Amino acid sequence: MIRHIFRLMWNQKKRHSLIVFEIFIVFLVIFGTIYLLSGDISKRLIPIPIEITDVGTFKLYTDDTNSVNIRKTFVDLDRHLRQLPYVENVCFNRTNIPFDDSYTTSTFNLNGKQLRLFVREVDTNYSRLTSIKLMKGRWPTLAESKMDPIPALLTPEAVDTLFGEGDPIGKVFYRGDRDKPQEQKKYVVYGVTHSFKQTDYDKIEAAIFTVYEPGEGGFGYAGIMVKLKPGGKEFFYKNIEKEIFKVVDGDIWFLWSVSSLEDQRRSINAIYSSRFLSRAIVGVIIIVNVLLGFIGVLWYNTNQRRRELGLRKAFGATSISLRRQLIFESLVINLFGVLPALFILAQVYFMGLYPFEAPIFFFSIVVSILLLSFLIVLAAWYPGKIAGSTQPAVALHAD
Repeated sequence: MIRHIFRLMWNQKKRHSLIVFEIFIVFLVIFGTIYLLSGDISKRLIPIPIEITDVGTFKLYTDDTNSVNIRKTFVDLDRHLRQLPYVENVCFNRTNIPFDDSYTTSTFNLNGKQLRLFVREVDTNYSRLTSIKLMKGRWPTLAESKMDPIPALLTPEAVDTLFGEGDPIGKVFYRGDRDKPQEQKKYVVYGVTHSFKQTDYDKIEAAIFTVYEPGEGGFGYAGIMVKLKPGGKEFFYKNIEKEIFKVVDGDIWFLWSVSSLEDQRRSINAIYSSRFLSRAIVGVIIIVNVLLGFIGVLWYNTNQRRRELGLRKAFGATSISLRRQLIFESLVINLFGVLPALFILAQVYFMGLYPFEAPIFFFSIVVSILLLSFLIVLAAWYPGKIAGSTQPAVALHAD
């Protein structure tokens, strides 16, 4: 029986070859859509290990390079903000703050292994303000931060790449190009944080945290986070600009991006959510069009075979057996369309031509196969039902 079905399919190979090519293209499109959606969902499910409730933010910048003036400005501002009745804590960030649209990276290496890490330079209040937990080790003090080698905390992803298995605490690594050892800076691991990322929809980043003193080196920029007391958010938005320029020279300092971590999170998530929604809508449109297209093609093919199906029914084939035959044929055709697509994707993955993430890649492959097979069965079911309900005399007479 199965051999007979394959012979029938072979006799219609020219017609089936077009369907096979369509399935090949559709499978790649479905895979790409599922991969992107799965990647977004998997990233969204990974939490950011900091407390963001009631944390106001703003940024300050100056073109002045006098480190003494910059440091004095930051010290005076820190002292003044802490005196406000709605402020609980203050933290300075030299590079970026969570949910910001900017970031800093640098190259680090050890024993021939080199990678780029997201650099986060924060003051000694960062751990208390954000309630970030450490997996092991501790935060360095301000005095220790000025030592050589420079104390640092790494995320697990950075530890795995640089040190592999084993305890990294106390181990030394280097910042800079490994081919220029004279220009490198030496760092030592003081602790390991939990995995970190910049936004909810970002992937986990290999990152390094170091402690700095605001204003050192004449760097006139800071992203400042202010931990507010319950109910203090309204007062923060209303008064913070006025309070800042009580101690900051408005002629040489610039204030922008007054916000809160919660509001920044909502704002940037809205951008990523709209992208996710667009992908989901495109995915649904593709699936609906694929289903309708397959139904149309299989319906047309079934009508072209009315005489054959009528003869089979006249010789005792049941409606159910005819329906199963059409579904089986459709699944075999689906297999011939999917196999070359799988071969191409496997080549791209194993040759490293595209940076697929392994768990999401294989998950998307499985889901795409199941979804496309379901669509094929669904598309073949109704034409099969119509063919099975056709009386042999009617089919043969029409032919």
